[in-house]
Amino acid sequence: MSTELNQQYAQDREDEINLFQLLENIWQQKALITLITLACLIVALAYVLLSTPVYKASTHLKPIHLTTLKPLSSLPLYSELSTSSLLLELAKTLENKSFQLQFINTTDSALKEKLYPGTTTEEQIKAFSKRFKLIVSNKEKALHPYKVEFTASSANTVANELNKLLSSAAHHLIEDLQTRYKTGVLNETSRISQRIALLETKLAAERTDEIIRLQESHDLELMQLKDQLVARQQAYLTSLNDRIISLEEALSIATALSISEPITLNQLAKKVSGRIEVSADFSNKNDPLYLRGARLLGKELEQLKSRETNYFPDQSVRKLETKIALMQHNRRIETLTSRLSDHPFNKELQALEARFQEIQKTAFPEDFQLDFASSKAIADPTPITPKKALIIMLSAIFGGMIGLMTGLIRAAYQSRRVSRTTAQQVQVARPIAD
Repeated sequence: MSTELNQQYAQDREDEINLFQLLENIWQQKALITLITLACLIVALAYVLLSTPVYKASTHLKPIHLTTLKPLSSLPLYSELSTSSLLLELAKTLENKSFQLQFINTTDSALKEKLYPGTTTEEQIKAFSKRFKLIVSNKEKALHPYKVEFTASSANTVANELNKLLSSAAHHLIEDLQTRYKTGVLNETSRISQRIALLETKLAAERTDEIIRLQESHDLELMQLKDQLVARQQAYLTSLNDRIISLEEALSIATALSISEPITLNQLAKKVSGRIEVSADFSNKNDPLYLRGARLLGKELEQLKSRETNYFPDQSVRKLETKIALMQHNRRIETLTSRLSDHPFNKELQALEARFQEIQKTAFPEDFQLDFASSKAIADPTPITPKKALIIMLSAIFGGMIGLMTGLIRAAYQSRRVSRTTAQQVQVARPIAD
């Protein structure tokens, strides 16, 4: 029973970890641990020394100043252009694949092969995308809404390439603005010209309608006046004819009564009674017409018969003739007919012409420049890869851990091997003792 307990106790002691034994084993394997750690350090050092360093250059993009934008905002088609919208267009330009390919093709052939390797445009653009980053700020109304980064194996190259990229993007944006402005001017002037032509056609048609309306009104009024004149003239001629008939009848009566001079009914009565009394009294208008005497009646009749047919002493006839004479020329119709253009009389046409002239006179500023970078891009003096200190430190830790594990495994193997040898010797010696 005691023998079994002793064996069990021995087995438990073998399973326990002896800290001092562990440290002793580590110390015994110090050469192996050191060798493995040094090997890892040498590999890491070789990687650090042989790998190509990667440098990063960065800068922030900000909206341009209002004074810089003024030459553009003063143009008729760009009056609503803002600094923030221009910055957004620059960001879109930097992310535009066609612009990126254009920038790649303008790079020196040797540098292009180094920075943007690839036989196809897709490969070159993919290589560019790996080197260039456009970072958008999460803050609303940030002072610098965008940050741009560029990586390359040379500190000078990376800074120059990023500055060149931003300059090319700004130049490309200016060219795009200029092209859009020229196209916009052509479209706007064409639109205004069409609008002017349509408006002129409309006004000419309205003027023609007005002339026709005025002419009809004029002709109608003229015909009415002529009708009134004919009626007046006819009424006068009728009155004249009636007068002549009345005079002829009175002359016949006066001749029959031997009345040669004007007399009154009283005088005529006295004459008939044998008394002759001459008295000139013409105040009684109710006396018969023959009392005026044959001489006066004859003279008046002679005068009326000799009167020209186109003579009308009636004032209303004179007034109508004057009106008809004045209406031989309608100055309003003549003015509208002789009008060559409606421009001086239509405000909308004048505004369109002024707009057209304004657009024609303005031109895109040739010396216009854009600079969105808050400062010139400068490369960080320390490469972002490889991180030498971190790699060496991690390699030392990793090498030490591998060396320690390897040393412990080797020590355990040696210890087990010694234990087996001792056990075999004990088993061989036990029969001899028996």
